[in-house]
Amino acid sequence: MEQRSPARKGASGGAAVSERHYGFRITGEQQQLQNTATAFARLELNDDVILRDRDEIFSHQGWTACAGFGVQGLPVPPEHDGRASASLRRSP
Repeated sequence: MEQRSPARKGASGGAAVSERHYGFRITGEQQQLQNTATAFARLELNDDVILRDRDEIFSHQGWTACAGFGVQGLPVPPEHDGRASASLRRSP
């Protein structure tokens, strides 16, 4: 049976988890981004993940899938062709 680290338990809990663990609530837009990214990772990056992690294998296919999803552009402002938006900023 796969064990999960304490930091990952309840990760799908969204706003309640972020407020409980980090002292802030996420917005609906941030929750949507989290849900979309989680679904993408489960679908595209989950094959042989334990084996690759154990053997320290870099997945070029996974990295390419991340590029197609736009992961690398998430922290980059739109004026520099990135995807950064209010969904990546801390909510009040």
